[in-house]
Amino acid sequence: MANMSKKQSNRSISWFDSPDRDRKRRIATYKMYAKQGKVKTTFNEGIRWIKRKCSNLLHHY
Repeated sequence: MANMSKKQSNRSISWFDSPDRDRKRRIATYKMYAKQGKVKTTFNEGIRWIKRKCSNLLHHY
């Protein structure tokens, strides 16, 4: 490492500010939001199902 010039040492750190890394982080964020939306939708559908079943029990018996 002592033989590395400043240019080479800067190149080894360049992955930290790489546009590809930023793109991967952005895509991961999009996937996370998509997953949150699916979980929320599934939860709301379950709540609706429970409400419908309870309502049917009360109104039909």
